Amino acid sequence: MRQLNLIPAGVQSWHRSVITTAIDPGTGAMLFAYASVIAVYVYRKESATHDPVLWKILTGHTKPIRCIAWAEHNSNFLATAGTDGLVSIWNVALEREEACVAKAG
Repeated sequence: MRQLNLIPAGVQSWHRSVITTAIDPGTGAMLFAYASVIAVYVYRKESATHDPVLWKILTGHTKPIRCIAWAEHNSNFLATAGTDGLVSIWNVALEREEACVAKAG
């Protein structure tokens, strides 16, 4: 078991634009992600009889995240958009930002 460093990033009010779920097609595990202020916490639940466990923490935004969504055909990828003008594409399994588009100006 590896230790996770939690980011004290605050919590937004629960709103549908900062919460998303997906199913891992390879394992059938349920994935649940929510955005705190500047981090996304991804939980994994292997089956109905298992409790969800914190699986990944994605950080990179410098201002509040306002929207998150799973890729429609690949639950390894998650998109985030924040008030910092960034739209990021994350490889959740690798806990890595794959692409980032910044607002010009």
